[in-house]
Amino acid sequence: MTDPHSARRAATAAALLAALLLSTACSSTPSTPSVPAPSQEPPCVRQLTTYLQDHLDGRPDLGDYQELGLSAAEARALRALRRQADELRGSGPLPSGWVAERARASCAEIERGEATASPKPPGWP
Repeated sequence: MTDPHSARRAATAAALLAALLLSTACSSTPSTPSVPAPSQEPPCVRQLTTYLQDHLDGRPDLGDYQELGLSAAEARALRALRRQADELRGSGPLPSGWVAERARASCAEIERGEATASPKPPGWP
């Protein structure tokens, strides 16, 4: 004759073991947080793209180029891109990828200019 309590304990233990195995099997892959991958674009491209898109979205200007962390050359490029974008939008929406493409081209032009510029003596101005 078997003890009724031992049969109940065995059934409970079997159910717990099954639940434990099932939960372990379902979580066999480690969870990773959903953090966006860092951009591989250079800072110049990221900044011009961000500030130009802000302009196109109607967000208020955040201040002068120094407050935005832009060089004088990047600020000139941003102003030119804003003008170009506003002119193009007068005839319809901008082509897909236009903002990033033009930001990359502007930054490449800035880099070429900096690479060919003659060195400046230290000090003011």
